[in-house]
Amino acid sequence: MRDTYLGDSGFLTVAHPGTIVVDMSTVDPGTSRAVAAAGAARGVRVLDAPVSGSSAGAIEGTLTIMVGGDASTLEEVRSTLAVMGPNVIHVGDNGAGSALKLVNNLIAGISMGAVAEEFALGLKAGLDPHKMFEVISKSSGNCWNLQTRAPAAGVVPTSPASNGYAPGFMTDLMWKDLGLAVSAGNELHVALPLCGLAQQWYAISSAMGHGREDFSVLGAVLQELAGLERA
Repeated sequence: MRDTYLGDSGFLTVAHPGTIVVDMSTVDPGTSRAVAAAGAARGVRVLDAPVSGSSAGAIEGTLTIMVGGDASTLEEVRSTLAVMGPNVIHVGDNGAGSALKLVNNLIAGISMGAVAEEFALGLKAGLDPHKMFEVISKSSGNCWNLQTRAPAAGVVPTSPASNGYAPGFMTDLMWKDLGLAVSAGNELHVALPLCGLAQQWYAISSAMGHGREDFSVLGAVLQELAGLERA
């Protein structure tokens, strides 16, 4: 992304003063701050505005958009962003949107790993996947990834597992985002052992040929490693 904005032929070399740039990439916060600073030097206002909600959320207009940068600039473009989702939230200065996206995806990536392990263990123990889902949905183990990405076909009809693991969010993207989170943790001296472990699981999943499938295919990977047929 740095080259796109800051390269010799990057966007900021041709953007007119007064332009508002809304960057919706998932990148490290330092990159967002660098682009914003370079834009400011040219009279260009930059917001980092990554999203949560996958491609389906973009189509349905249900995304959550976390925005870093000048609050008054956000108000000038809020109505445009609201077309993509009702939750357009100002979260701080430039870089804050990117940081919050990494925090959110850290939770999503780790929790999907837990759901994947849950199904691998339960299926190996002979449990019915529908009963697992029914009970855990009403128990302390319930979570977003269980409700939307249960890794067993037919348990959640709209889940990737029920649709050939067609990607709402690809494995390779989760691998990349958790790597950004680990790098941010290293820079800030924050230990993220679970994040690092989860990133390696997605690296393994990608190496096994699942990089362009939904990241919940990790459930199928763990089932295969347990000697099970894909549920």
